[in-house]
Amino acid sequence: MPTDLTEGNFTLTIHKMTSTSGIVPDSMTLLSPVFELLKSFDGSFKKPVTLRFKIQAKLLGADRRAGMFYYDETNGKWIEVEGHAENDEFVATVHHFTKFAVFSVAKEAPPQVKPEKPLPPVVHFNDLKGHWAEVMIQETAAKGIVSGYDDGSFKPDQFITRAEFTAMLMRALAPEAADPNSGVSFTDSDKIGIWAQRYVSEAARLHVVSGYADGTFRPDEDVTRAEMTAMIIRASKISTDEGGPLSFSDANEIPDWAKGAAAAALRWGIAQGRTGNEFAPDGKATRAEATVMLMRMLQLNK
Repeated sequence: MPTDLTEGNFTLTIHKMTSTSGIVPDSMTLLSPVFELLKSFDGSFKKPVTLRFKIQAKLLGADRRAGMFYYDETNGKWIEVEGHAENDEFVATVHHFTKFAVFSVAKEAPPQVKPEKPLPPVVHFNDLKGHWAEVMIQETAAKGIVSGYDDGSFKPDQFITRAEFTAMLMRALAPEAADPNSGVSFTDSDKIGIWAQRYVSEAARLHVVSGYADGTFRPDEDVTRAEMTAMIIRASKISTDEGGPLSFSDANEIPDWAKGAAAAALRWGIAQGRTGNEFAPDGKATRAEATVMLMRMLQLNK
């Protein structure tokens, strides 16, 4: 029986499906029932919603893991979402409602690597355990590209400013030290922190970043996903003509100046959509998203 949860002027409906014929292929093993979650309004949530599904952990072998998936009605396939197992539960955050279920998934075999030089030190932050970007953040921190806070945290889900992301991007590219007084300036240069001035100056000289129509850089504004993607593609020197069709569900919302970069980033695996296959061009980028995209850029440029 469906369960209705009414809050304010909208209703959330949770329906446990008794028949999964035609939806769940024989090759996929369920660890939870299939639930269909519906809401009485259109569009995505302004904030992510946390889902907790009871799972049959005893069905997992040593070479298997649990993974939550949502059902793509358009293409008729299950797509995995980011999350983690907690004992007999699986926890994930989503931005939209549809059919969800937890499946048994084969673990990826670790790559066989013979290091030719000492491995970088492992960097630990006190707020990353179980986070979907934990491994990449640690690797990026070990390379000196990102850093945490004095209290030992990284704050992965905190939004990142234009100045902060520019500094991270320039450290990833490892350009020669730039003179903050190199002739590239913005009308609000006095608002750019001393720690970020040389990074912003070098990024502007390389045409990786640009200001706004009024000549400002706006260092303390949160960088959007469209801006971040465009900056990475420029820094990678990937042609915006190398992209393909934009398959994001909100492709029509991507501004014209960012469409080429979004297509190229999608083709080369640098950018992926959020839950619901949304690019969310005007969405504010988080520190975790920025770090992961930088790592994908570096892996592509190896």
